[in-house]
Amino acid sequence: LTSKWGVGGYINYDFTKERKTEVQSAIRYDSCCWASELSLKETQLDNGLYNYSIQYVIEFKGLSTVGTPFKEYLNDKLNF
Repeated sequence: LTSKWGVGGYINYDFTKERKTEVQSAIRYDSCCWASELSLKETQLDNGLYNYSIQYVIEFKGLSTVGTPFKEYLNDKLNF
């Protein structure tokens, strides 16, 4: 969106079973010293049930990080 705000989304759709197997979206704010990201994920299991997860990450730059930012997660998913 801007140099400080970012939004992303990812949908994995199985055309043979005609269903979404995974949906993930995230919004991120990046500052000079810290970053904050809210990520929502929906996964459909083989039995038709869904798993939902919410991840909120605060990153203080220069210190260690916990979790994977959505941008890195998306790069890993699409690097086939």
